[in-house]
Amino acid sequence: MPAKPLVVFSLLLALATPVHAQIDTQGLTGQPLIDHVTQDIVAQGYQEIRVKRRPFGEVRILGIKGDVAREVAFFPKSGRVKRDETFDWPLTVPTWDPNKGPDFADIEGQRTH
Repeated sequence: MPAKPLVVFSLLLALATPVHAQIDTQGLTGQPLIDHVTQDIVAQGYQEIRVKRRPFGEVRILGIKGDVAREVAFFPKSGRVKRDETFDWPLTVPTWDPNKGPDFADIEGQRTH
């Protein structure tokens, strides 16, 4: 029965090979996928849309709706989503007096004045 090891090897090889069709169920890759995600975010009411291409092929799409933002980061060639999250907008940035510089005493909540 030499055929049995060949069948087992073929089955293991098939299971180990990535299937890109499972990642992208709509068959969209590249620019059509970027357009699809952008249209989806606009349909959800996000008005200000920013699209940024990152190194290694990652695309980040930021949509802003009032005081909420949604960021979707994905790889358009594979369709793999790296991040899809919402957060408060605008981002809170610590401010300080430009004449005095930053207040480092407040880093751990220990304000000195």
